[in-house]
Amino acid sequence: MFADELRRLQARRGIRADRPERLVGPRLAAIAGLTGAESPGEVRRMVIATLRELSRDLPQDLRLAFLAGLGAHPEADAPVLERRLEWVARELYTSTRTARRYLDQAVEHVEADSPAPAPGPGYVPPGWWLAGLRTTLRLGPHGVESFEEREIVATVDDLEQVVVSAHLPRAEETVEAQQELELKLVSGALSVTRERPSPTYFRHHVRLSRPLALGERHVFTVNLRIPPQQGFKPQYVFRPLRRCDRFGLSVLFAGQRPPQVWRIPGVPHGAVDDLPRDPVAPGDGGYSAEFTGLRPGLAYGLRWG
Repeated sequence: MFADELRRLQARRGIRADRPERLVGPRLAAIAGLTGAESPGEVRRMVIATLRELSRDLPQDLRLAFLAGLGAHPEADAPVLERRLEWVARELYTSTRTARRYLDQAVEHVEADSPAPAPGPGYVPPGWWLAGLRTTLRLGPHGVESFEEREIVATVDDLEQVVVSAHLPRAEETVEAQQELELKLVSGALSVTRERPSPTYFRHHVRLSRPLALGERHVFTVNLRIPPQQGFKPQYVFRPLRRCDRFGLSVLFAGQRPPQVWRIPGVPHGAVDDLPRDPVAPGDGGYSAEFTGLRPGLAYGLRWG
C-alpha cells in the first residue's frame, strides 16, 4: 500500500536522511520519476517536490503535518518524528497527539488521491541499481565470449528478478546476417528467459538465487557467447540505463596479434566512432579500463583495430 510507503518515510530524518533512497518505496519512486541513477541529493530534491505536489490540496493543518512528518518541511529538520510533530503542535497551537492524528489523516488522503504511477520505460524496469559491473571479454578462433560479474543493490523488498540487456551491432561484412547471442548462468542466479525486441537487441530476465531485501547487495555472474562465424564489431561498449557506480573491462585477444586499443571514456553513443584515439597500453594478457561514477546514457568501454 502507498500509505505504508509514506509511513516508512517517517522514520528517523525522513527524506532528509543520509541515504534517502533506502526509505523511498517503489510507488513513490515511480511517481517521483526516480530511475535508481540519482545521487542522494537528487533523490531528496525530487521526492520533496513530489510530496509537496501530492499534498497541495490538503487542508493547511494536514499539509503542514504531512510535510513535517516526512521530513519535507524546511523548518522541521529534527532527527526523529516525535520532535517534528512537536514542532507541528507548536505551529498549530495544539497537542502532539493531535499533530500525529493530522499526519495519519494526511497520509490517508494522499493515498486516496495520488495518481497511479506512470509506467516506467520497459527497458529500464525499477527495483535495483548496479554497484559494479566487471566484464572479461575473450576474442579467439572459437568465437567471442564474455564473463560479466554484476553486483546489484535492491531498491525494493523481495526483488526476485533483474534484466541483463545486450546490443549486438552488426559488423560491416555481416549487415544482412542474423545476430545470435547465448547467455548462460554461472553463479548467483537460478534461471533465465530471453526476449528479443529487435534483431540486434536482447533482454535476458534473470531470476536471482534468492529474493533480496531493500538495500541488500547480491553478486551474480553470466557468460555470453557469440558464434565463431558471426561478425563482431571491434568494440565493447557499456551504456548504462540506470545508476552504475563502477565498471571494469578487460579484453583478451587469444591466438592473434593484439591490435591497437583505444578507450571510450563516457560519451554520447553516436560519438563513439568519431572520438580522438586515446590509446590503452597492454597489460598481462590483454587490455583493461576502469570507470567510476558512470552517467546513464553515455558510452564507456574499449575499441580496437
